[in-house]
Amino acid sequence: MKRAFALIIVCALALTGCIMPPMYKWGALPGSTDAPVSPTPEPTYAPTPVITTEPTPELTPEPTTSAVTIGAIGDIMAMESQIAFAKKGDAYDFTQSLLPMEELFKGVDIMLGNLETPLAGSETGYSRRNDRSAHVDGSPTSYQTFNAPDGLLYSLRDMGFDVLSLANNHSIDRGLPGVLRTARVVGESGVLGVGAYSSRSDREKARIIDINGMKIGFVACTNGFNGKYGLLGDDKYALASTRNLDAVERDIELCRQSGAEFIIMIAHWGDEYSDTYASYQLDLAKRFISMGADAIFGSHPHVVQQIEWVSAVRGDGEVSAPVVFSLGNFMANMSAEKSNFGLYVKMTLVREDDCGIAVDGIEYMPLYCARMGVSGGTLHVVLPCYADTGRVKGIDETDDLTLSQMERARKHVTDVIGYETASPIE
Repeated sequence: MKRAFALIIVCALALTGCIMPPMYKWGALPGSTDAPVSPTPEPTYAPTPVITTEPTPELTPEPTTSAVTIGAIGDIMAMESQIAFAKKGDAYDFTQSLLPMEELFKGVDIMLGNLETPLAGSETGYSRRNDRSAHVDGSPTSYQTFNAPDGLLYSLRDMGFDVLSLANNHSIDRGLPGVLRTARVVGESGVLGVGAYSSRSDREKARIIDINGMKIGFVACTNGFNGKYGLLGDDKYALASTRNLDAVERDIELCRQSGAEFIIMIAHWGDEYSDTYASYQLDLAKRFISMGADAIFGSHPHVVQQIEWVSAVRGDGEVSAPVVFSLGNFMANMSAEKSNFGLYVKMTLVREDDCGIAVDGIEYMPLYCARMGVSGGTLHVVLPCYADTGRVKGIDETDDLTLSQMERARKHVTDVIGYETASPIE
């Protein structure tokens, strides 16, 4: 800068026409008697070094992955002995039956199951062993009818349930009023009820949960009615069924139009007590996938059935979706051994950046619904069948018979499900 500044001054003087004074040799000045002095050297300036910095390379950002875990169990039933044990004064509390499952229920983002009983209110009477269903014309059937206190719903909610399917062959056990009340009470509890609706406008509301940046839609329907379908009269909207698949497809489309990125179908279908899914279940699975279902959880057979990936045509291409053909019973009071063996499934959904949602893994836990004689009656309690039975919590002790049944349940369920499409939780 100083050099530049000097140059500017010199140029300025030259431009003004000034004459520079004469230069003298270094030494004595004219008329001076002083000894010569050494000339003072002009200062020299080192150039200011220019520091160059290598540009910091831009790092490629790691893909942002988000995940949602879905937990699912099968038929939640409420039979006479179960209700009797749950009665606590004027209220009903089923927590003790669910406690050993709490860690699994609350360890997922969304927990769902099939509520296989109406919540029709105490005035219609709760489940009784000898109550039998009847056709619309009054002719009897062999099916028992059910109705549970609202306390079952509240116990499930407090234990971590987020979604309950209300569409099954026992939905109409207390007629149309029972269907409507069940849908209303579940909705008011904060749990998402699917498959049964309290009004026409209620059915027009998409069932979607927005969590961890993903919008998951839920749809449900039933293939059976125990001879009571006619009791719905002109209000068929109240229960989603395979008798009107066009309406079920609209339910799926409503979810998609409302922003759902992944849609789960809960289907009540299959042959009771059969370890293998029926051909019509496979046909329906393909139909649901074509409609837009991205995963299917099945119930009704009361026993566990296979988990498979099923392919179907959707739009201009082919898609594959996981199908859990039957989760079996969760909580019931049935005599057949296999009806006491159930299935808990944990499905993990992932999305990287702005890509679509995909199933990243499926795990499962065999379950055993034990009956224990305790003070106050018979406790029906669901036990997760870990490889190490000592991991079970929420229960004081298990006798040798219960431990043996847990081992049988684990073997049976792993024999049915295998290891190819899902992995057992150890």
